[in-house]
Amino acid sequence: MATATPIHVTPRPDGKWQVIRGGGEKASAVTDTQAEAIEIAKGYSHNDGAQVIVHGRGGKIRKSW
Repeated sequence: MATATPIHVTPRPDGKWQVIRGGGEKASAVTDTQAEAIEIAKGYSHNDGAQVIVHGRGGKIRKSW
C-alpha cells in the first residue's frame, strides 16, 4: 500500500490559512484561522492516514503528527 501524501497547513499571502497536499498546486481548503485549517486537515488525515504538518506564519514547521 502506498503512503498517503502529507497534508500541510500553511499561511497564505492574504492572511488566510490553507490546507494543501505536499506537492499540490491548489489548496483543498482555505480558512480564516489556523485552527479551522487544522481541523480540516485532521479530517483528511483520518480518512487516509496522511501525516499532518502545521506551519507557522514564518513558514517554519510548528508541529506534525
